[in-house]
Amino acid sequence: MPEALAVINPLQPGCNAVFKKLAGVGLAFKLAIALRSSMRTLGHFAAAAEPNLRKYLDLVTLGTIADLVPLVGENRIIAAFGLQELTGSARPGVKALKRVAAITAEVTATDVGFRLAPRINAAGRLDDALRGVELLLSADSAAADTLAAELDAANRERQEIEKELLAEALHRLHNDAALQGRTTVVMASTA
Repeated sequence: MPEALAVINPLQPGCNAVFKKLAGVGLAFKLAIALRSSMRTLGHFAAAAEPNLRKYLDLVTLGTIADLVPLVGENRIIAAFGLQELTGSARPGVKALKRVAAITAEVTATDVGFRLAPRINAAGRLDDALRGVELLLSADSAAADTLAAELDAANRERQEIEKELLAEALHRLHNDAALQGRTTVVMASTA
């Protein structure tokens, strides 16, 4: 564990968290909820409105499903409410991402896992992961449309690269006598 005043990790020894399978974004969301609760108790909202954390559920849900954590327990609750928020999200970046992914109806976990998350993740696989963050946080619709189109193009490029790699691996598998009859094969390439 890192040297720190506090470490938030439900998997650390001695942690009494009931649910231990939250994605990092879910953990951050629970921290925000706990901080808001503490601030409420201390009277910080006597003169100001409490922050509505529900407005972040669209992003929390994107991260939860993209992280491939099991959609059980708290993750299932986050996903259920968050998919509603994603469907009606007013964020220009989320709207643009849904447009390039051709999602026009209610957003499902399958949509997130196979249509939205791969586009966000493509940026980090091929270029700069911050492009996905820029998209999600963009307040400008035109900029969001441009970023979403770039991520969509990066995702198509990633898919083509994966097809080429699979074709190369299958070619090697079928044409290398030393690999014939093996039950397990691990391949690597320097190219």
